[in-house]
Amino acid sequence: MAAEPSRPPTKKSGKSGSSAKKRPVVEEPSVLSGRMNWAMLLVMAMVFIPISPLGKVMGKKSPKSEEREHWVAGKTATIHVTVTTADYDKLACADPRTKDGSHCAYQSEKDAFARTANEPLDDNKRSVLQPYRTTDGQLLFMAGLWAQPTVAMRLHDEPARAVAETKLARFVVACEVQFLEEWENPLLRWTPREPWSRQGKAMVATPKKCEILKDSRS
Repeated sequence: MAAEPSRPPTKKSGKSGSSAKKRPVVEEPSVLSGRMNWAMLLVMAMVFIPISPLGKVMGKKSPKSEEREHWVAGKTATIHVTVTTADYDKLACADPRTKDGSHCAYQSEKDAFARTANEPLDDNKRSVLQPYRTTDGQLLFMAGLWAQPTVAMRLHDEPARAVAETKLARFVVACEVQFLEEWENPLLRWTPREPWSRQGKAMVATPKKCEILKDSRS
């Protein structure tokens, strides 16, 4: 008898056997591991931020002025105001009252205070009252801040009209002042572009001695 022709082997179906592909195992992220990473970052921030330059800036506190209830006409005290040299031209008040030769730049919302015959053309606003906020938010009017030697030198070294206002450094001035009297609701504005407003009582003061306490350029 003739031999039967050989048949090709039949392929077996199914995924069993060594030739079957294995699915990759996907490991889910560990929630505990993520929390540990955040905890480590928090600990490192607590350790390194206080000794870094950022930590030194964050840790600085604004100097505190004499308590407002101690502002009494005839008394002296130390106050701290924060300004830029641009404030020389920006800050203004409007009121017809005068005190010891000092007055606002305006006597009403539209009328400037008349210049006296003997008044110099440029004396760093020695007799012109301007509004200021202390570093703890108290309002007062002061004339002659820019005539104080250290502040006048800063104004000379960093004239506001020569550079963009955003590039001017803010600084804190500590002044020993004498309180003269308290005005009820005088008009003021912080920039020439904003309308006049009344922001409550303002103590009128004259600086006796001022110094730049904190210079942000250093």
